[in-house]
Amino acid sequence: MRVLVGLAVVLLTAICAPASVAQVPPTPDQAEEPATVLDDILVSGVPLEEQLRRFTEEAARPVPGRGLARWQGPVCIGVVNFRPAVALQLADGLAQLGGRLGVPIDDDTCDPNIIIVGAVDAQAVTQGWVARRPRDFRPNLSDASLSREQLNHFATTDAPVRWWAISRPSYYDVLLGQAVPTDSFTGRPTINVHTFSLKRGRTRDDLQRLVVVVDIGQMEGRSIDNLTDYLAMVTFAQMDMQSDMSQFDTVLNMFRPEFAGGGLTAWDEAYLQGLYSVREDMRINLHTQSRAAARVLEQDIPKP
Repeated sequence: MRVLVGLAVVLLTAICAPASVAQVPPTPDQAEEPATVLDDILVSGVPLEEQLRRFTEEAARPVPGRGLARWQGPVCIGVVNFRPAVALQLADGLAQLGGRLGVPIDDDTCDPNIIIVGAVDAQAVTQGWVARRPRDFRPNLSDASLSREQLNHFATTDAPVRWWAISRPSYYDVLLGQAVPTDSFTGRPTINVHTFSLKRGRTRDDLQRLVVVVDIGQMEGRSIDNLTDYLAMVTFAQMDMQSDMSQFDTVLNMFRPEFAGGGLTAWDEAYLQGLYSVREDMRINLHTQSRAAARVLEQDIPKP
């Protein structure tokens, strides 16, 4: 794997592992429906798939009119402007998590398509980057990224971590058993006509490039392991920077005062595993994703 370390070395301020806090779910009243405790998830009267639907609707941010994108081709992770040891730990940790999901990781010399940048003044760095190279974020390709308004939020937010994804529709030809890239201008596939039925041919969405900017000044008190897990959520899936995940148990709450540490939760694992468990010829909508995540969790719920 190629780990890029910037010439300007920036110290990751006061990173230390947070204390582990056990989370004990409340004891239900006898009059209430019985609940099943699964690690840090309380499965109560609300159907599991409905809970995952709410999680997905709040967390996901696909390109409007498109499905949820995921990595299909080799992923090359570049980490810059961190101390070399920190950069290596972040890159290795993400590669291991990606490998568990089945994400193809490029271990050879490669050009990064996941770029993680540490910055002392993340807002200034991001604004300058967007101003100088706007096509890095909104390429001349239909349905590849979020709106200009969302790009402005990416550039001006004071969030500790910000990210921007580029995706591309690809037509999956069932007869050939492979994806066919779409036209670079229209985003539509060029489809070869076969004598067989093509009814199972679908246009799916593939992640192509993802940029993350980490505000070093806001990392105090956060562990590298927790940061790695947080980055896994926003680099291996299209997540909403403006979501409010406070009602869910997720590492995406890492920068909220009540966050108690612990890394990826069962919700997070189910979300990512569900996303990458869907057949590669499928376009993934919110319903497909929540159903797939629910199936992952149901496998671990003890049978009565």
